[in-house]
Amino acid sequence: SEKALAGLSPEKAAILSQLTRDMNVIRAAMTDQAPVDAWRPLPMPMQMGDQVVRMQWFYRHQYDEPREGEQDTSDERRKRRKTRFLLDVPQTKVGDIQIDGLVQPQQLDVILRTEDNLHAHQRVAIGERFQKALEITGMLGGVTFQPGSQHYVRV
Repeated sequence: SEKALAGLSPEKAAILSQLTRDMNVIRAAMTDQAPVDAWRPLPMPMQMGDQVVRMQWFYRHQYDEPREGEQDTSDERRKRRKTRFLLDVPQTKVGDIQIDGLVQPQQLDVILRTEDNLHAHQRVAIGERFQKALEITGMLGGVTFQPGSQHYVRV
């Protein structure tokens, strides 16, 4: 409310105002009636250093074909649903990065695209952290690396 904002420092009021706008954009994106297989935007506020910035995610749902003899009910279709997402992360220490992920029940696979090839120790460290996170959540999956901005998916 206006009264709550009045008691905040100008910096905190600006952050809260930006978060409120971002949440309204997210709410609108989630109610979008785009075709099922179309890329959908999903703006997401993220803290980077001492700033909150809006990162633009894109996602779309994909479905496996029903197996022979399997009925195509909405429940079965939901079980076959996979969600692919893209996130461009600009200006990191290693340059621009694109995260291309595929989420399905109990599995997360990620392609990490970078402008230049990451050093072996960087790939190992990222892979170890990714596997540790998967173990903690009880999921399976893997991370692969794809250098070269020509491989970036453009939406």
